[in-house]
Amino acid sequence: MPLSSSMPLRSLLPLLLLVSCRVQSGPAADRDHDVPGYEVLAAAHNERVQRLGMIAARGVIEMWWTDDDGRHYEQGELDLWIALPRRTALRVSKLGHLFMWIGSDDRQTWLFDFRDGVTTLHLTEEGLTDTAIPFEPRLLLELGGLTPLPAAGGAVRYARDHDAWEVRAPNRPVLFLDRQSLLPVRAELLDEAGRILLYSAMKRTRYQRVDLAGVSPLGGPMFPTLVNIKSTDDRFEVQLSARGPNDSGVKAKYFELSWLKDHFKPG
Repeated sequence: MPLSSSMPLRSLLPLLLLVSCRVQSGPAADRDHDVPGYEVLAAAHNERVQRLGMIAARGVIEMWWTDDDGRHYEQGELDLWIALPRRTALRVSKLGHLFMWIGSDDRQTWLFDFRDGVTTLHLTEEGLTDTAIPFEPRLLLELGGLTPLPAAGGAVRYARDHDAWEVRAPNRPVLFLDRQSLLPVRAELLDEAGRILLYSAMKRTRYQRVDLAGVSPLGGPMFPTLVNIKSTDDRFEVQLSARGPNDSGVKAKYFELSWLKDHFKPG
């Protein structure tokens, strides 16, 4: 559940002031003594993520993917629901007609496909793949800067190309936090050899505050409303453009596979 908007921010103010005092722009920012400590950045990032909790938004989704049948492209109107840390639901429609529902929980990913006039369910366990599913929706969480960092044990350096702090932590994608706002602007998923498999881009100017019930409009946590995720082999790309993030309208049943099966009745 989202936390109180006052206490966590008060507790983090000294840390955020420390970052702003120690950061410099230009060549001097490459010097180790100008780089903020990992614990400082992790605390600021985790406070934002913890306050997000449940999110609903509407927008547009575009998907490109390649499978045994060739190259595919789909665009649709998007209803997005997220229940952090792991649950997702994406309702994709065209002209008001539902043609795809993608979702996940802690163990599984599913796709209800309505495009052929017959409801087809594709289901895969964590760690496995199904080429019928255009993308793994939990990537939106991992590469969208919506998962927490370990409190300690990571490393930070200045990434000049992105004017961001490059944050590396064990068993996490590499996260790039904007030097001024500390918001995620890029993430990279690496293979065991350190090569980039997938990467994402989030525009700093496209972050919006989540409209939280009972919280001032200026007090909500920041949420990225434009996220692009792409594989380095060009076999996969997805872009989500959202608007009006809020914490209302999120229903637990949207993340329950048993309810979805009863509701959609796949063949």
